[in-house]
Amino acid sequence: MATKVISVLLLLVVAVNAAPKNVVVSAPQGKLHATTVGIRQSEARLAELEKEFWAVATPGNAKFRKYITDPTVLWQFLAAEDEDIQFSLQWLEQQGCSNCVLRAHTKDAAQCDCPDLSDTPKPSVLDFLYQPSDKGTINPILTSETVQRKRKQPSALPPNHGTPSRQKESYGIPADIKADHASNLQEVWGCGTFGVNKTELGMFYKQYCAECSVDDVIYETKNHGKEFGDNYVEGTLDTTYITSLGPGVKTINSNTNTSMATEEGEGQGIATVYAMDDIAARKTNFPLVLSLSLGSLGYDSCDYLCTEYSKSKPDGAYKECHDFIQTQRQVCLYASYDQMNRINNAYKVMGLRGATVLGASGDGGSHWLFGKFSPGKRPDIALALDEISCKRQSPVFPANSPYVVAVGGLTWVKDNSKDVQAWDCGPGAEGGSGGGFSDMWPRPPYQDTAVTAYLNKVKDMDGFATGYNKTGRAYPDLSAFMDGVPLCFDERCDDSIVGGTSASTPTMGGIFSLVNDIRLKKGLAPLGFVVPIIWKVAMENPGEAFKDITVGNTSCGCDNGYIATEGWDPLTGWGQPVWEGFTKYFADDSWLIQA
Repeated sequence: MATKVISVLLLLVVAVNAAPKNVVVSAPQGKLHATTVGIRQSEARLAELEKEFWAVATPGNAKFRKYITDPTVLWQFLAAEDEDIQFSLQWLEQQGCSNCVLRAHTKDAAQCDCPDLSDTPKPSVLDFLYQPSDKGTINPILTSETVQRKRKQPSALPPNHGTPSRQKESYGIPADIKADHASNLQEVWGCGTFGVNKTELGMFYKQYCAECSVDDVIYETKNHGKEFGDNYVEGTLDTTYITSLGPGVKTINSNTNTSMATEEGEGQGIATVYAMDDIAARKTNFPLVLSLSLGSLGYDSCDYLCTEYSKSKPDGAYKECHDFIQTQRQVCLYASYDQMNRINNAYKVMGLRGATVLGASGDGGSHWLFGKFSPGKRPDIALALDEISCKRQSPVFPANSPYVVAVGGLTWVKDNSKDVQAWDCGPGAEGGSGGGFSDMWPRPPYQDTAVTAYLNKVKDMDGFATGYNKTGRAYPDLSAFMDGVPLCFDERCDDSIVGGTSASTPTMGGIFSLVNDIRLKKGLAPLGFVVPIIWKVAMENPGEAFKDITVGNTSCGCDNGYIATEGWDPLTGWGQPVWEGFTKYFADDSWLIQA
């Protein structure tokens, strides 16, 4: 990042003369590897963070929407204990590590140069230890084809199918709306080749969004992306649609780590840990909306797949499965439960500061991230994992986090923007909007009534899901259009080229930013963590703020999945926003005060 703002590498160099007492600074032997470690955060402080987060997020609580604007006050929640820091540095030195650098504001992570520690048991005080590997990686320079929605006839969509103006028409958003509050700020984030070309963005605005301006888009770091990369297309898509649906809002395109190890696989998970913590800790340029399209199956899902695969197989089968999955594009990004929990902790801090964080629900229904496993050089492993996947629903992170707004995907029937349906897993389709129930985090109380009603309606239906945690956080919360949107990149503009929840999530981010703009002009606080309000509004005022979607399923190539029905369901959540009702309940608090 630029020196004016906090960086992913905003770290405090632990020089030899600053090392803790009794630390032996050994001379490392052999080849050294860039190594990232996470030092255990204080359990007592995290418990207080959880308590404060829900107090600020819960309507009726005395602290509701009373945000903490000074980030230095919040750093304490993520800090490691002094004794754990000292122990960790001592242990790293004993392993032959050198040049260890602590994260400055919380000292809960460090980067060092270390010998190969892949076979070295790590102490419990370290949440994770990551060393990039060239094994199990794929060519990160891909084409736009990798982000196209799987469909038999992508060219069948008419020109100008999913343009910003037609999407606004579908939601009921005024065509000429434009935000202008100086304090309003939104952001998209990624790593690897993630970025956007402002010249190509200007081409898009000229053709599709006259009210948009490239002057409203800023780069948070010197990393502007690498064209033709997979994440570059993602960065272009995210920036294009968060600005097109939230025109006038100052928008950050942020790439905090350009290492190709972060383009795919577990390197991206580590980059996410660092970036989310640093966004949460920023003193300036803190976004009120953060849209995250990058994500993957959670560690719980990936661990389950390889555990099941390795049963009744020789030693080493789990690692064989792990290495194979790392060849699959962005399917498993997180190397441990601790990594996901640390990312969640950063989301809580963002919520306490008034940010709304959005996550994409996935593009492979409830069994996959995108679709079945690619055979590669091991079709036997791919086939085995496909069979295991169909017996279990695999939650996607961060969408299944209790601390983000999870966004699903919608399409239009016969190009009619008023006839909305779920992006579901039709016959023969592997792609479809994701959703389900978290295996890691329990269902918040505000979801109990609607989820219980849903499960009672569908549990005995033919083809209903098997292998899921009915007591987990239910997602998505709502959905937005995703089907074949135009995009400008590679020096040209193409109609109806990309889709997926990578399109619907920044779209929803732009809509939330428009609502924030109205709120700020009224002197109201920003929306912050808005999920409890989403569920409250949808349950108490059905049909006003959301258009219910009642047909579809998440099976995607399997014989079971979640089934859409009236009310909330794991395919589209509460459905599509309806602007009139959406602004009635989200841009104004008088109804909450009366309640």
